[in-house]
Amino acid sequence: MADWPPEMVAREIVPPYRFDPARWNDWMAPVYATFLGYAIAQENGNMPWTYGISMARRRFRTLEAAVQVAAWLGPRELSPSELSCYHNHLAAYERIVASGKDFALVVEDDIVLLERSVPILRRTLQSQPRQWDVVDIVGGVNMAPRGGMPAVNAMFYRVLPPRDRTSCGYLISRRFCIKVLEILREPVLPIDWAMSHAMARTQAVVYWSYPTAFVHGSKAGHYPETVMRNDHDMPQRPPAVRHEDA
Repeated sequence: MADWPPEMVAREIVPPYRFDPARWNDWMAPVYATFLGYAIAQENGNMPWTYGISMARRRFRTLEAAVQVAAWLGPRELSPSELSCYHNHLAAYERIVASGKDFALVVEDDIVLLERSVPILRRTLQSQPRQWDVVDIVGGVNMAPRGGMPAVNAMFYRVLPPRDRTSCGYLISRRFCIKVLEILREPVLPIDWAMSHAMARTQAVVYWSYPTAFVHGSKAGHYPETVMRNDHDMPQRPPAVRHEDA
């Protein structure tokens, strides 16, 4: 059950959300090249993610330059459903910290359980890396491990620089929850982007698992999107940047 449905967020969250373009840019600055680099790599077949990031950094040396070709990186106001999603994740982190447990599984309402889910989740828990902050076990948006990502125990791929895929389902350590609650107390970016911001700021140890234990239902077409954005012009696919152009 959601702690913060959209209709409650605007009425009861203290302090109330305020849209601040300067804060958006401040939070986006450490991660914009990573986001754009993944977009470049997706548009260029099976290019390693790190190559795409390197190309983005070379071609777009500032966030302002990147926004000129990728307007979706620029400031926009968060919608009520995005704020609801954000505060529900923070409420989960508060529960994890209070529990005293070393880690927990956080999932959203559009996760899809498959026949393989329980066996893969059991294997994930039994063979997880020795040290980690977040393990993305659901994924989505066509982002799977690629060349150059160090592998641990045959199913965990280290993400450098650290970032999530989506916020649909992941293991998170109590230690990292404490850091996240300090950094992300007031919403600025959507929760999945905000998590990538926190990961970059803390140099978190992040892995993507493969195969994934679950499916992100809304991204896979099983359900309609549950989080609506105010900016309906945000592209489903980022603008193409060809290898020879970058």
